[in-house]
Amino acid sequence: MSTRLTLLCCLILLIIAPSFGVDVPTWTSNGPFDSEEVLTTVVDPSRPRTLYAGTLYAGILKSTDSGKTWRSSNRGILGDPVPTSRGSEVTLAVTEILLNPKDTDVLYARVASNFFTFFVAGGGDYYERGAGDLNVYRSDNGGGSWSLILEHVYDLDIDLQNPTVLYAGGHRGALKTTDSGAHWFSIGLDIQPDIQDHVEQIRVSRADPRTLFARLVHSQGGLFRSTDAGANWTRIEHDLLTLSTVDLVVLDPQDSAVVYVWGQKLLKSSDSGSSWRELVLPTVPRRRLEINEGVLYAGRERSVNGGLSWETIFPDLGLIYDVGFDPTLADPAYLCTSQGLFSIKETGQTWTELPLPTPYLTDILVDRHQPNRVLAGNLTGQVFLSADNAGTWEQTAGEVGFVQEFVSTPDGDHLFLLAGNDILESADGGKTWEQIFHYFFITAFAPDPGRPEAWYLGLGTQFEIFGGVDYFLAKKEPDKQPTHLKYFHAISDIEIVPGMPTAVYGATIGNEESGEGFYKSTDSGVTFIAKRTGLETNKIERIFVNKTAPSVVFVVDDAGRLFRSDDGADHWTPVDGGLRGQVREMVADPEYPGIWFAATSSGVFTSANDGLTWKPVQPQLPDFVNPKSIAIAPTVPRTIYVGSLEDGVWSVQVPSGNLLYFPQVGHGQNGIAEIRTGFKFLNTGPDTGVRISFFSSDGQAMPVSTTKQAAVASVVFFPLKHGQTDGFETTGATPLKVGYAKVETGAGVEAAATFTYTENGVVLYRTGVPASTPLTDFSLFVDTSAEGRDTGLALVNPGNAAADLTLRLYDLNFNLLAEKSVKEMLNLDRLPPSAHTARYATEIFPEIREQGITSALLIVQSDVPLAVVTLRQSDTPASFPEDVPSTTVFPVIPNRPLEGENQSGAPVAVHLPQIGDGESTGFRVATNVVLVNTGQEAQAQVELFDSSGAPLTLEFSGLGTGSSFPVVLPKGAARSFRTSGRGTVKVGYARVTAPPSVAATAVFEYWQDDIALFRAGVPSVSSQKRLSFILEKGADRDTGIAIVNTGTGPAAVTFALFDREGNLKASRNILEFVPGFPAGAHLARFADELFPLLGESAFEGFITVTSDERLAAVTLAQYDDPAKGFPEDVYLLTVLPAIAGIP
Repeated sequence: MSTRLTLLCCLILLIIAPSFGVDVPTWTSNGPFDSEEVLTTVVDPSRPRTLYAGTLYAGILKSTDSGKTWRSSNRGILGDPVPTSRGSEVTLAVTEILLNPKDTDVLYARVASNFFTFFVAGGGDYYERGAGDLNVYRSDNGGGSWSLILEHVYDLDIDLQNPTVLYAGGHRGALKTTDSGAHWFSIGLDIQPDIQDHVEQIRVSRADPRTLFARLVHSQGGLFRSTDAGANWTRIEHDLLTLSTVDLVVLDPQDSAVVYVWGQKLLKSSDSGSSWRELVLPTVPRRRLEINEGVLYAGRERSVNGGLSWETIFPDLGLIYDVGFDPTLADPAYLCTSQGLFSIKETGQTWTELPLPTPYLTDILVDRHQPNRVLAGNLTGQVFLSADNAGTWEQTAGEVGFVQEFVSTPDGDHLFLLAGNDILESADGGKTWEQIFHYFFITAFAPDPGRPEAWYLGLGTQFEIFGGVDYFLAKKEPDKQPTHLKYFHAISDIEIVPGMPTAVYGATIGNEESGEGFYKSTDSGVTFIAKRTGLETNKIERIFVNKTAPSVVFVVDDAGRLFRSDDGADHWTPVDGGLRGQVREMVADPEYPGIWFAATSSGVFTSANDGLTWKPVQPQLPDFVNPKSIAIAPTVPRTIYVGSLEDGVWSVQVPSGNLLYFPQVGHGQNGIAEIRTGFKFLNTGPDTGVRISFFSSDGQAMPVSTTKQAAVASVVFFPLKHGQTDGFETTGATPLKVGYAKVETGAGVEAAATFTYTENGVVLYRTGVPASTPLTDFSLFVDTSAEGRDTGLALVNPGNAAADLTLRLYDLNFNLLAEKSVKEMLNLDRLPPSAHTARYATEIFPEIREQGITSALLIVQSDVPLAVVTLRQSDTPASFPEDVPSTTVFPVIPNRPLEGENQSGAPVAVHLPQIGDGESTGFRVATNVVLVNTGQEAQAQVELFDSSGAPLTLEFSGLGTGSSFPVVLPKGAARSFRTSGRGTVKVGYARVTAPPSVAATAVFEYWQDDIALFRAGVPSVSSQKRLSFILEKGADRDTGIAIVNTGTGPAAVTFALFDREGNLKASRNILEFVPGFPAGAHLARFADELFPLLGESAFEGFITVTSDERLAAVTLAQYDDPAKGFPEDVYLLTVLPAIAGIP
């Protein structure tokens, strides 16, 4: 690295600072908690505070603090649950969890899904029987995610000495795997084709894993033994062994010759089954027998003499299904019971129930009059009320039918509950409920806002002959029976249009014969007209309406896709502007109804422009939380509540606007060098203001001089109306200062910064940097592949809590190379509030240079959110003009791959809208593509296209020559490919199709006379139909755009030019300068090419792009003074994502 002053190498290192932080919001969970039936538990022997619980209804739960707090661990197992009631249909019952003792991140679970359980009257015995699926799943990441490895299994056991070997029993007989479940093969005990015959149990001796016992039931029932790991089997014959006595087989873990069987009798063999003797039966019904250190446990009883006598040692906590042992304790530490999970670990004397989150929350509501009051209901018919902002809960309604939704009138004076086939009303804010209406089926409910005693209903009546159901929409007046309005296939939702009491929307789940989907009535339901223009489905589940602009309507179909209409449901368009996952529910801000929040299967998202474009709520919801419902409290700041399927209620306080960070800013002069930072803002939302505060690396206010105001100050504020763009730049007229900036502004404001570095009056690089939102876990690609090349990381702790950091370096195949704590990196126990630090990767990990590592993956884990930016620096020892330094933004990828919770998911396409390769007179260009996989193993397809949409053939290092390349990315792997930069110049774009866990970026490189002038990062982008680009044009600069038609047909595209005040100056159709823009076409133009009226004059403003097909786009900011040549002027290009949405 040369001594040239660069943006990163001149950084002031971390200084301990007083706390000037702000409260960075974090998601919290506080219940409601429930006495969930727990069937089994297992403690991680390498981390005794970590335990897993298998429940009867909620699948697998994980705790890392000895059961004080829990999180679900069902990713890959659980889909959306079906309505259920306790004691009947079970959504997810986990009957066994096994750990690999040599790698405790590897787990196996035996799961009964959609299972019907039977409870024997009087005995309370739990049986695993019924018309459900008994399957085995494996997790390789501590329960972060699971994959199915075997179906139709009644029992499972593991060879603890060689834990890649497992055995399973079921209708296919006895099965064995030697590769952790990847492949299974039969090991005998073949059974008859009668479905009732199966291997009910298979057990591996802990002392001698070659010894196996298996129990068969029905026509071939009996006890079998193998002494050669399942190669051969022998039936064990004895007078005491009958079908009624052999019902449960248990092996002594310390003595391979000791076997117990428990049925109508309790028997023991001390010689591997050759002889047997009868023991004393425990008084509890047969359920489970555990052996630990020679002591037997059955239900509430214990035997210390091998079953000769029993004593009651556990309190009456319901039926005990299992006991759990902590490797640090001799006696049981946990009890799995029908009343919950209990622990004695902390107290040592008293069994204490551990709080388990209530599963399957279906709806949540905030009291309009008392925002501290929150209601939650679930599929099992429980209703909970919190009077302290979800801090504590009480159950209020007992067990009703499964909770479909809470309904409150707009004034908040009337509160209803649709539960099962009943409508209930509460007159005291949800403390008590009274049933006011019952029907055979109730599928939807909407009270009239002006007359809450009058309702619209979706009802169903059973056919008397065939047992089917007739669904219809009805209207109910006070004290009258419902009046039939119209038959539908099934009514899923009803909305009365705000301010238009005679206008009603109805959503239906149609079929091929009925069509249906969405209907509108303008005469109080007398007539309904289908409104499906633009809808891609006739199965609509939910309706949401802007209360102050009722012409804006949203619907969600049965696949979770969101559609939007801005003309009162006459026309629909799909919404994909940044929204990911299946939409479950939406809610509008109570003060600004154009601001929406949506709960989806991928988290929580917000829109500031009435649903046109979306972005994740920051901080993002923890990855394991599966949202189902959402509510908002009209507090300042807003409180968002999410009801989850498996993890209770989660909440976060979010500001009513945007809180953004630029984790690295520079300002001032040092010798021949000068650094400036420019900021640009565009407001697509309501009128607001922009407040940007500057802080030095020690967390103190940092005064700067700017073009916005004459005085030197640490805070810059200015108003920004809807549709306006504005900005400023630091002047660089003071001694060098570095630090970070915080931006507080409205929800619809987008921001970007540009770093400018100058030597002796010549600008050597400009780097566009998008704003950062705080993250807890993230990954970044490290490039040290050339001399003088490094990757810098700048971090800010913006909150009030100190941060515990762990940084890990992996090679491109996800092999751990090195690990550093914050103590090792900064000589601090934690990163203090407001602290700012910046380091090169080679400073953090000297191993990079020592081991000659050229590319790697750096993963950061923090317990509090951090703002972060990463820049790739290229700076050889040669001096300018022989070498031109460059700085390129590399993406920061949320979610590290260590936990594996971010499942790879279904493939999606993202685009790199501008790539180039080749050489011509005096210059050449090349493109470097980088892929990083933060999930499980995935395959990416990289495709190249020219501007017409035809395949573009290029040569990539490591891939060969072609236009389409498959790339396999193992878990946590990264790959980098570069074009040759030779041959005829070709330009176009790239499409990367891969699971969402794969991040893609490109670096566009430009040489003039073999001197690299710039390297511009090209981010991967998703497609939108409405886009904006901030425009800055002058004598030495211009702004361009690159767009790709990612739709399925020709795109009708309109470009509009606005000045900085939001005044329309010109509008052009794409057909005015190209004959057409078919699917797959690519277009790159600078502003004066799109709008010749700009000419050579200076102009500031923005360009909007609207299209009827989806477009992928980036902004191209070009800097080139035509009056000067190199080296007096350096041609530069920087790239930023387009802004989703338009004012």
